[in-house]
Amino acid sequence: MASIAIFKTAPVHMAGTVGAIFNGALQLGSAVGIAAVTSIETSVERKHGGFTGYSGRAAAWWFLVGIVSIEALAVVIFYRTGTLEDKTPQVEGACAGEKHIPAQCTGIVVELPVLESGDWQPPVDEKRA
Repeated sequence: MASIAIFKTAPVHMAGTVGAIFNGALQLGSAVGIAAVTSIETSVERKHGGFTGYSGRAAAWWFLVGIVSIEALAVVIFYRTGTLEDKTPQVEGACAGEKHIPAQCTGIVVELPVLESGDWQPPVDEKRA
């Protein structure tokens, strides 16, 4: 379910990268989560009742409830629907309808120095000199 929402909002040309990051996050999160829950359960059971008691499992369960609550709150606050294409600025005139806005349509002007034919010198790398 989460992967569908992520791929729905990701740009098409980034689908492979998004999938790889999502899969890596799932793997890492699972490993860290299992380690944390096992550590909590073991340490509480060692102090209260041993393996036959349920205090360690109860502590691990409440830890998971807290983590899931934080995750749900983060989704409510930070998740936005729509794609990046929906947020593309609107351009009028000769550039209207372009999928990618060309530099001449943005209104950004960059002034570059004009060099004579013999003025340019390659940068000197101090480490190699």
